[in-house]
Amino acid sequence: MSSSKLLSVTLVVSLLIAVAVSLVGYKVFVLEFPIAPDSSSRYFLIEAHLSFEGVGKPTKASLFLPRTSSRFLLSDESFVSRGYGLTTSERGENRVAEWTTRRATGTQGLYYRALVLVRPEGHLAKPKDRGGEIAVAPVEGPEREVILSILADGRQRSADAKSLVQAIISIVNERASAGHAKPLIRKGANNTERIRAVVAILREANVPARVVRGIIIAGAQGRAEPTSRIHVQTEDGWHIVDADGQFYDDSIDFLPWWFGSDNLVSAQGARGMRVSVSYRQTEEEAVDTVLRGNQTETSALVRFSLLRLPLEAQSIFRVLLLVPFGALLIVILRNIVGIKLPGTFMPVLLALAFRGTSLGWGILIFSVLTAIGLFARSGLERLRLLLLPRVGGVLTIVVLLMVVISMVANELGLEVAISVALFPMVVITMMIERTAIMWEELGPKDALRQWINGTLGAIAVYYVITPAPLGYFLLLYPEVLLIVLAAMIVLGRYTGYRLSEIRRFKDVAR
Repeated sequence: MSSSKLLSVTLVVSLLIAVAVSLVGYKVFVLEFPIAPDSSSRYFLIEAHLSFEGVGKPTKASLFLPRTSSRFLLSDESFVSRGYGLTTSERGENRVAEWTTRRATGTQGLYYRALVLVRPEGHLAKPKDRGGEIAVAPVEGPEREVILSILADGRQRSADAKSLVQAIISIVNERASAGHAKPLIRKGANNTERIRAVVAILREANVPARVVRGIIIAGAQGRAEPTSRIHVQTEDGWHIVDADGQFYDDSIDFLPWWFGSDNLVSAQGARGMRVSVSYRQTEEEAVDTVLRGNQTETSALVRFSLLRLPLEAQSIFRVLLLVPFGALLIVILRNIVGIKLPGTFMPVLLALAFRGTSLGWGILIFSVLTAIGLFARSGLERLRLLLLPRVGGVLTIVVLLMVVISMVANELGLEVAISVALFPMVVITMMIERTAIMWEELGPKDALRQWINGTLGAIAVYYVITPAPLGYFLLLYPEVLLIVLAAMIVLGRYTGYRLSEIRRFKDVAR
């Protein structure tokens, strides 16, 4: 390497490292961003995304909002609604946000975000008023006769308010399944319809009860569909009860959002209203404090932080930011260790798929797809097809295999059924094509060795990119990728011996 090229490489690498270290240092020491996550955090970021099509008319969109209770503390909330007026109001015991604009055309997007602390202890507070929108109108006619019949049967099976609730739920489920609760409940009614019927029966028995809608927080992050529960008062206070009669205590991960049977969102002057709710456990309360603080609000690093993106976008970037680290590991394995791998991106993309399926299931699915794909490819080869149609045929077979695996896994009740779609079908297709060509030209031994090396490379990348603290760190400090880029440049200029060649040239070294 000439001295001028060496100087250029040194300057570029030094500049990249200096910029990355400076940005990280500024965030840590000036903005006071945390470095390591707090695994004991009980903070969750809750986000609701409203999307609809404006039709060129005055538009009004409403969204029920969660509120602080004895168990859930709403510590902060924000709205993203450019070009819209925003008001929040009370409707009985519900809070409602209302966006308005004079004219809306095209696709519209509104966001609501809340930072919620799940307290370790405490029950839902007793409501101040059970009237307003959440009140249930008196039931008359044939429906009332069904209510009285179920109530009489429930009182025979119960001894107190709690057992009465469970008895009524059991009877409602039995009669709804058999179709013997008409016209109050139709045959095969869903959980929400059954819960409405139970609430009506409990109110007839003078037991304070109402429908509560909310989301279930299961895991560190994900999407949530609003679900219905019963909010009922018994001798020992208010409780949340599901459609199967299960009473929950403080360990429940059900976040009450609004009371009543109305939809979460409503709109006027719009069409195609959709809402998606997502959540993410956040260990960076300190970062949220920084993002909300007035002293640092003008900092560009705060304004352009990835944490200001919607939660769905943050989840995508948590994965994308890991890809360069996987690529760096593949470069080290190939240029320094000397392991022959089938490309750079195949092991990385496989490792990302393994994150969704778990390592064991991922290797098994990959092996099955490759083995059957090779067999199918040999059959297509006998038809003497041109390259592009043959590769397209293999791709089609791979997709069909993924469909079959998903259906079989779903029938067996395996959660891996959904994750099969995460496998990079194009990469698997090219892996099959590459392995088949090597099999024909170099023999099965070299082809099998190449496949094993690719799988081992994917496993190595999987263990590097799986730890949650790495994704957390990169989301806060994406500039660290500049150091990864610097390492790539240095490794790209390396032309020395590889570790696998030491044994080969051992005698020469002597």
